[in-house]
Amino acid sequence: MATRAIAIAVLLTAAFGLTACGTEEPGHRPIDAKAVADLVDRQTASRRTVHVRAVVAVGPVFGRWEGVVRTGPGGGADIRYTTERTRQRYVVLGDTVYTELDEVERALRRIDRPWRKVTEHSTDSLDRSAFDTARKTMAAVDVGRLTGRIRAGTVTRSTSEPLDGRPATHHTIEVPDTVVYELWVDGDGLPLRLVRGEDPKATPALGITITFSGWGEPVTVEAPPAAGVSGP
Repeated sequence: MATRAIAIAVLLTAAFGLTACGTEEPGHRPIDAKAVADLVDRQTASRRTVHVRAVVAVGPVFGRWEGVVRTGPGGGADIRYTTERTRQRYVVLGDTVYTELDEVERALRRIDRPWRKVTEHSTDSLDRSAFDTARKTMAAVDVGRLTGRIRAGTVTRSTSEPLDGRPATHHTIEVPDTVVYELWVDGDGLPLRLVRGEDPKATPALGITITFSGWGEPVTVEAPPAAGVSGP
């Protein structure tokens, strides 16, 4: 429904704008944030798939999404998004988005198929909202965009700190005029988790935690069966 699509879009827009634990390394030397960003970019460039989980908080409202992402030419994603009141699934293939409609939305829109195909050229306002929200979701997990934000920052602390039982380095990065980012990378320089701290100047307060796993593992991102799809 319109309210659902708009609420999800607002949550993502707000979150993305479109004290650390651990032990200091002996002989720790300052690490350049650009060097951290460059390492992550290099290591993720050849691993074009990843599993993602995220929690977005805007004031008292929480949204959770999880799924798989395929980057590079012909990239795509299959993401499920939930809040206390809404559930949404998007399949993104290039410039085309397939959004899954629940029974209530299908009844209100008089659509008898479970999936709706939308593009940037869709003229229906609900289709446009779904397309915009899906693209914001893709931008949110775009590692290149994430490293672009921290590149101009300052690494204030780097510690060895296991994450979910895996060896990792935890970087605390302060970005001018914005917020603090907490980034965990494994021994290969692949990101495991990124936490964007709450922005004290934002109203309502907002923050996000993204967890990455399975870099380079095979994933399936495919269009739903044509018989179950409406739209252009």
